[in-house]
Amino acid sequence: MAAGSHAKRRDANEPAIIDALRKQAVGVAANDTGKGQPDLTCCYRHVYFLLEVKVPGEKLNKVQQEYHDKWPGKIYIATTPQEAIACAMAAWVERMNG
Repeated sequence: MAAGSHAKRRDANEPAIIDALRKQAVGVAANDTGKGQPDLTCCYRHVYFLLEVKVPGEKLNKVQQEYHDKWPGKIYIATTPQEAIACAMAAWVERMNG
C-alpha cells in the first residue's frame, strides 16, 4: 500500500449482496480505488453495470455524488441482496429494450 493511502472502507452488507448476486449467476468484482467509484462492477447475461452498496439510510458522500453525476451511464444503488438482484435484472432489461 502506498504511503499515505488506506484501505477502502467496505459496507457491512456488501458480502451478503455479493453472495446473493453470485448465486444468481452475476459476475462481481469489487472496486478498491475509492475516489467515488461504485463498489462493484457486475455482469449479468453479458450486460455490465456498476453497483454502489449502501447500508440502509446512508446517502452518497460528496465524492461519490460527483462521480455519479459525471458518469455517462446509470449507476445502480442497493442496500439489500434483494435490491441488488433487482438491479441486475433491471440492467439486463434496460439493455435488451434499448
